[in-house]
Amino acid sequence: MALTNKQKDWILKNSGKYSSKRIADELNISEDLIKEFLNIQKKKKTPFYFYLILIFLPILFFVLLELGLRLFGYGFNYEQWEVAAEGKLMLNQEIAKRYFYETTTIPMSDYLGMVLIMSNGKLRLKVN
Repeated sequence: MALTNKQKDWILKNSGKYSSKRIADELNISEDLIKEFLNIQKKKKTPFYFYLILIFLPILFFVLLELGLRLFGYGFNYEQWEVAAEGKLMLNQEIAKRYFYETTTIPMSDYLGMVLIMSNGKLRLKVN
């Protein structure tokens, strides 16, 4: 006689509380049938690598998505400093799009002539 789903659920729920003999008496079935069912359930343990796949698959998806978007140049350049000339950096004029992306006009910096100069391993700020 095969176990019904209701019996299987009851056995799994109470296998930690009661012995297999007591469960067999409660359900009016043979103890061997319960032991066989519990042994099969123990063998169905999920392999460890399934958990690794579960964790790393979403991470891999977002990494590949980010790489694809960068590869095809999607979006705007949000770097704070742009290279103006060799050894000189200037403030990116479109950096405000990072925060005001839905407005038609974005705020501009008052310091458009502000330039960072790299010399001797030090940065100097020069305002025109």
